[in-house]
Amino acid sequence: MEIPAAAPAGVDAEPIPLDVLYEDEDIAVINKPAGMIIHPGAGADSGTMVAALLHRFGGMPGLSRWAARCGLDRSPARQGTSGAVVIARTDAAHKTLVEEFRERSVQKTTSPCCTAR
Repeated sequence: MEIPAAAPAGVDAEPIPLDVLYEDEDIAVINKPAGMIIHPGAGADSGTMVAALLHRFGGMPGLSRWAARCGLDRSPARQGTSGAVVIARTDAAHKTLVEEFRERSVQKTTSPCCTAR
């Protein structure tokens, strides 16, 4: 019998559509749209990527910890950013991804884009 991981405290699953770029048993890569906040906090109690991930995948080990590390919405100025977010779906994948980011064996590329008003 397999028992799903517990949901992060205070986060309810919500049926929010996700643009899944890649998915397997270990990881998922989500195209985060501009304006979507990754986790609840600072006045955002719903409509977050974590809530959408919980709805789509159920409880995942380390979900709230890993989502926090993507760097796409750490400040209000960055909440308008979009980009691919890698989500670990297992403890082993989480550990591997943390090590790869720590050792800088993963390359992150950003492409700034702006429009004039």
